[in-house]
Amino acid sequence: MFLNATVARFFDNLFRLIDGFVILAMRLLFIFLLAGPFLLGGCGDLSEQKANHQKLREGLKRHEIIRATENDIVTMAFERGDSIQQQLHLLNDGTWEHWTTDKGRQQMDSVGRVHEGVTIAFIASQNHNLQPQEIELQLLDAYQYSHSQGQSIGSNVQLIDEDAVLYTSPVIANGELKGMWSIVQSKGGIILGLTD
Repeated sequence: MFLNATVARFFDNLFRLIDGFVILAMRLLFIFLLAGPFLLGGCGDLSEQKANHQKLREGLKRHEIIRATENDIVTMAFERGDSIQQQLHLLNDGTWEHWTTDKGRQQMDSVGRVHEGVTIAFIASQNHNLQPQEIELQLLDAYQYSHSQGQSIGSNVQLIDEDAVLYTSPVIANGELKGMWSIVQSKGGIILGLTD
């Protein structure tokens, strides 16, 4: 019986020692998994580290909770739409017809890709080379009517659904309304812009 108790204590102590090593190994593995990326990340050059830190900050920014009122969204949509329109104006070859060409549409697409959640179109007054949405046609008709009545016309923002905002702006050349810019912006992209 004494031998059985001694053997049992021996194995009990052995198992405790093995459990201790297993726990120590798990702790070391956990520390390595936490610290490993930081240690390995330190091996890159400085510009690569800055880029990684920038991506991390952008990722964190996307997950922040931001309170934005409808007025904030409309105001930002106006500012963003005006800014995009100015960028497009700088790319123009001097005529409004430029935006009805393949090159013009490619430039609109590239500017739209720079801004998150933005789709840009130029809707011509005479022939609708695109398939405009009903609201775009209504706004173009309203611009045409107001312009024909000698009223001043300017940019406009409409909430088109719970996820998007439509910014429109008339294009006038030689006293004639040639069309309008239609810039659809996602509310998510607008709200992200509020944090900048």
